[in-house]
Amino acid sequence: NGNEALRVGLEDLNSNYEDNYWERLPIEPLKVDKLALPGVVMDPDGSPKDFEKAEEKAVKAIQRRSMLIARQERNKQIDDAYLLLGKSRYYSKRFVQALEAFNYIILNYPNASLMQETIIWQSKTQIRLQNEEQAIQNLGLLIKHNTLEKENREEAHTTLAMAYLETDSIQLVIHHLNQAVLTDYNPEQRARNLFILGQLHREKSQIDSSNISFQKIVESKKAPYKYKIHASLEKAKNSTSGEEDVAILEELNKLIKNRDNRPYLGELYYQAGMIQRSRDTEMAIENFAKSLQTSSSSFQKGLSYEAIGNLYFDKAEFLLAGAYYDSILQF
Repeated sequence: NGNEALRVGLEDLNSNYEDNYWERLPIEPLKVDKLALPGVVMDPDGSPKDFEKAEEKAVKAIQRRSMLIARQERNKQIDDAYLLLGKSRYYSKRFVQALEAFNYIILNYPNASLMQETIIWQSKTQIRLQNEEQAIQNLGLLIKHNTLEKENREEAHTTLAMAYLETDSIQLVIHHLNQAVLTDYNPEQRARNLFILGQLHREKSQIDSSNISFQKIVESKKAPYKYKIHASLEKAKNSTSGEEDVAILEELNKLIKNRDNRPYLGELYYQAGMIQRSRDTEMAIENFAKSLQTSSSSFQKGLSYEAIGNLYFDKAEFLLAGAYYDSILQF
């Protein structure tokens, strides 16, 4: 029951999390404004209540089923309950308490079958508590022994990338994300890792490598659709030549005609307009206007107003340009 509550809570968390694809995505989609330290007044917690239920079930399992005899736990499922307890607290953003649960397993259940997973979660929690160096050390030792199961290896490399991102070691972030995407036990996280790789390569002006990462998402059968459609948009942003522009415009128009892409029309029309700017100003303005009509995102609308304003400004039509710039202010 506790594991089921955790699963439902995670689905709720992921479905309600909104990524800003105009910025580099975080490796883990969990918004944390500030540390959950003792004595610190926190903002109201918006975490799904299912995590509280999962924690409650884990605590009951430990209290009612623990068989500690001669300082040894005889019930082999108690370490599972402590791991569930730690995960529930982690997703509730109570990282100090989560770390206590993971540390308890490592200290008291050294032969636990879930030890690898526990060390990974302990390291994720240390990253959230700004103790990246300890997380890097622990995960480095775990990977060095080369006994990691494939699923845990994927998660360990992803977590190491999180740690190195906090220390601005971008090349090491790229290395560990590349290791993480070699398998796809978690298709959603793999797609996210590939997306971030594409963004990182673009930041380093490695456009070919960036496009390769985004194309892997587009071609993936398991990747969630939100990543596939945005990977196509990111490839369009990478366009650097006129020859590429023609093919990309054709692809964008195909995506626009697909009824399944109605939630993304604002972004698709905007990107088509960005490519048309230097080719056909009137067509570009038309696409930006359609972006305004179809977008539900205030941020996207602001970008479209600015793009139209810039085009009219370049044409010396300053009254029109000023009107569109004024429209940005409401957002």
